[in-house]
Amino acid sequence: QIEVGDFPTSFIPLDTRFTSRSSEATYYDENGIIRTAPTNYPRYGYKYDGRKWVETGLILEAAGTNLVTGVANNSWAFESGHLGQVKTINTGDTAAPDGSYTAVKCDVTALGSALTFSDFLYQPGQSWAGSTRTASMFVKGTAGETLSIKLDGAGGGGYFKDHTFTGDWDRISTSYEYGSGYSVNGVMRVGPRSLSGSATGTASVWYVWGAQL
Repeated sequence: QIEVGDFPTSFIPLDTRFTSRSSEATYYDENGIIRTAPTNYPRYGYKYDGRKWVETGLILEAAGTNLVTGVANNSWAFESGHLGQVKTINTGDTAAPDGSYTAVKCDVTALGSALTFSDFLYQPGQSWAGSTRTASMFVKGTAGETLSIKLDGAGGGGYFKDHTFTGDWDRISTSYEYGSGYSVNGVMRVGPRSLSGSATGTASVWYVWGAQL
């Protein structure tokens, strides 16, 4: 690079253009409402600065593939050591962040005192050895109650990340790096557990929407 000046600058412009996306994606609009952008449609996001929603501009996206393909059709199963599997329930009583009635209701009330030892999970039957996975989703529950999210491999590895409900839709996420020698299928979990595994979560009913992996 040859130019006249006190310091060098780049001839390569910043990449500020959207190219494509092979799936739908969510974003906040100027009113703080979560919208869904169609496939191959750019997103212009907003964030709350404590007083109002301010524009953040074009959301540039790294390439990625969502491995969660069935969360809206009862693919979330309930797991508890000796209580067997209980399916989750699609619900029409609470609108999802985009206004649709596609959220999944998770209800473990019937388990009583045993509920804190349990979680809903998504297990795609894939080996994630040698890779890093990030799970995220929108959840809604009773304000003040707690829930946790975790990535592991059929019970081994990972840790629970705690979340306290606000009473509105909250986005939660967690990441985990799987070692190259990992030999079991990867699992994504969400439930009334705790970070320490001591089962102190308090939520018994909550909603899940827009899960991504």
